Amino acid sequence: LKTNIFLETSQKDVYAAGDVATYPFWYTGAPARIEHYNEAIYQGSVAGLNMAGKKFPVDNIPFFWTRQFNNSLVFTGVTKGWDDLHITGDLAEMKFVAYYIRRSDDKVLGAAAMNSLNTIQIINEAMRNGVMPSATTIKNPTFKLENLLSDIKKKDPKCAKCTMCQ
Repeated sequence: LKTNIFLETSQKDVYAAGDVATYPFWYTGAPARIEHYNEAIYQGSVAGLNMAGKKFPVDNIPFFWTRQFNNSLVFTGVTKGWDDLHITGDLAEMKFVAYYIRRSDDKVLGAAAMNSLNTIQIINEAMRNGVMPSATTIKNPTFKLENLLSDIKKKDPKCAKCTMCQ
């Protein structure tokens, strides 16, 4: 079902969340439908707040993870429309970050990381706080993801107190 940013359908006071909801994703402007239980739980809360009259938009950056055979794979973003991939790290050693890029506006739409502790949390917070660098910047060999922490902390005081990304 197509919804607005408050997860309300075209039928007044009827809301949709989870696998059935397609909403305008604020970060890219494109419609998004996420099939993951984390997102269903989050969207259910958003829909509930809006049913209670709170006017709370879907404002997160989706985040998923899995751990199998002693390997950790984490992902953030909505990568619909990506047409370029930039990889840092070592694929053979299964320790890397893959950035999904949309060339038309030089934008990083999302990222996947294998066995790179805290990397995706930094990217997720940078995207959420509007400080994610352009794809051109990410591709520069001198770019260091850790340098984003100060920009994130300036935009979000909660992050200044958090140690998750450090």
